[in-house]
Amino acid sequence: GRAIFFGIAKSDAEFIGQILRVFAFALIPLSLNLIFIRALNAFENTKYQTISNFGINTIAGFFSFLAFIFLPIELKMIGIAGAFSISYILGVFITFYCLKTYLLHLSHRRYLKLYLKLSLLSLLFFGLFATLQAFIPLDGIWGSLYLLIALLL
Repeated sequence: GRAIFFGIAKSDAEFIGQILRVFAFALIPLSLNLIFIRALNAFENTKYQTISNFGINTIAGFFSFLAFIFLPIELKMIGIAGAFSISYILGVFITFYCLKTYLLHLSHRRYLKLYLKLSLLSLLFFGLFATLQAFIPLDGIWGSLYLLIALLL
């Protein structure tokens, strides 16, 4: 949060970081889902696109409602981010099976293997930057600049 929004309070930056951390779990499934939606678009099938989007939005709405009702006020936004992450993770499977009607040879194992590889690579970079963070002071403009460059990589 401090790398993107210079000069905000540390507590606000940590809160933004918590929300982004929860959203990060769904970054790859969201990307895959967008690719699958574009493929459905190439087949000019708006019916399956609508089914996929309806499923994703229904899941997001349901879990957002649960987060809003049951979580304490300080965790509501993090819970809603989690609800959207869950909807993107489940949504990639919905869209995958909608697309599979057109591409019968489409294998879910290839995408799960890709997801695993990308997750491991992300974990490797996380470890690298966590190690660097121990040696580089993150206060002030230089620390924020380092974090911004790390985010862009």
